[in-house]
Amino acid sequence: MYGIMVYANTAGSLQITDRRGKALKQVENLRYLGSVIHAQGGSEENIKARIAAARKKWQELTGVLCDRRMPIAVKGKYTEQ
Repeated sequence: MYGIMVYANTAGSLQITDRRGKALKQVENLRYLGSVIHAQGGSEENIKARIAAARKKWQELTGVLCDRRMPIAVKGKYTEQ
């Protein structure tokens, strides 16, 4: 397991390095366990990401669910997922 070292100087900058001394890149958004964490602590990015994922899934399924020629048994398999 890797250790993380955090160094802060009086100017307010923060440097985070791994155990080998390599500096880690600072990012604005981080995806962790399915949630998006913003550097400022806001949740707007997380909400937008979840809405986008739901919209993508709906677009994948809408062709099957809204097709009148598709048997109901096949539609049921998609809704049980």
